[in-house]
Amino acid sequence: MDLPAEGPSKEYPKAFNETYADDKHGDPLWKQHLSLNDRPMMTLPPFGVKWLPSLPLIGKKVDTIYYCRKEVARLNVEIEQDQSAPVPTHELCFYPVQPASCHRAYGLSVAFSLHRTMCPRHIEVSPDDVIWSKMKISWWQRYLRIAGITIATGGLIVGWAFPVAIIGLVSQIDYLTETVPWLGWIDKLPNFVLGLVQRSAPKCFSSNGFGNLSGIVAHYP
Repeated sequence: MDLPAEGPSKEYPKAFNETYADDKHGDPLWKQHLSLNDRPMMTLPPFGVKWLPSLPLIGKKVDTIYYCRKEVARLNVEIEQDQSAPVPTHELCFYPVQPASCHRAYGLSVAFSLHRTMCPRHIEVSPDDVIWSKMKISWWQRYLRIAGITIATGGLIVGWAFPVAIIGLVSQIDYLTETVPWLGWIDKLPNFVLGLVQRSAPKCFSSNGFGNLSGIVAHYP
């Protein structure tokens, strides 16, 4: 199956007239029933960068309805232009299927829909099995991605060593109070507080920390 490949950015025609985009030409009907504070508002990403998160004190605050209406008009024009223009295609594609137990069922359904057609299916494909020349990814891009993932993984391992060390120290309060004299006031705390800090808190922090770590690794690009 052929899929459109990503190409360079292109210029699109104007999708709407700025004069009429926010009802600046007159009073809209909604003002007869609602005040401006009743309208839904949203904060745009700072500096006009779409992939940045919205920050309340930095991003521009706009009317949600007006903004979404302009975005729909803009996307409609871009979709129409992209669908009407021919684009280069890839020679293959990958379908990620979750969970893993559905891989074989999905492969059987593809084979059933394509009678008398050779339809190779691979489960648990390794990087060496991929024909990278068909993926339109050059050798230097592949090595850059490998290096980036390796550096990011190493950074996560080194960075996560500090909270793990702190959790280990908290679980050994008795040793800390004997080694560091100015922490002797901890021994004067009630027994239930010491038990909570020394036993329950490290388990909660470690479970939450490693749970978030697995989520970060799973969402690597």
